Parts: sequence; C-alpha cells; structure tokens
Amino acid sequence: MSDTKTEIKIEIVRCNDCLKELPLTKDNFYICKGKFKKTRCKPCKRIKTKLYYTKNKKKIIEYSKNYQKEYIKRPYVRERINKKNRAERALIKKLMKFKHLLTETQ
Repeated sequence: MSDTKTEIKIEIVRCNDCLKELPLTKDNFYICKGKFKKTRCKPCKRIKTKLYYTKNKKKIIEYSKNYQKEYIKRPYVRERINKKNRAERALIKKLMKFKHLLTETQ
C-alpha cells in the first residue's frame, strides 16, 4: 500500500481595488454562474456598491418604481397575481365558513 497525499492547490488572486492577495474562495470572492468573479474582493465590492447607491439613490429609486409599474402590466405576471388572489380569497372564504360553524356549535 502506498501513501498518496492529495494536495489541494488554492489559487491566490489579487484584488484590483485594494491590491491584497487573497485565496480564491467563496469567503473572499463572489461566484456568478459557477465561476469566480476575480476582479474585486467581497469587501471592496460592498464598498463600491454602497458608494454607487449613495451617489445615484434618486436614479435607482426612480428606475425601480418604473420597473415595478411596467412589470405588473405583463400578462403572465398579472395572471400569476390574479391566481394568487383567487386562492387567498377561497381560503378566506373557507376559514369564514369554518369560523361560522364553530360559533354555531357553541
């Protein structure tokens, strides 16, 4: 029997913002579509995102409101909302009927 040790090599990547050399792991870098985003570490990405939001808050909020208005107009979305509302109304109706039966027996 031979002793074979498997060596795990962890790739070291340099962040483009802070220039720190970090191991390429989930703790240090984001994953998108199964691949690591190697350009910016998580702390730098968070800082960049917060900075962008503070500078463009009104624009982002306005975009979000417009998107929501347009999204609800889509037929498949409307149908899904209506289906959910019908199910909720049916459940409420059943609960009211059950509640009515409980009060009659007491």
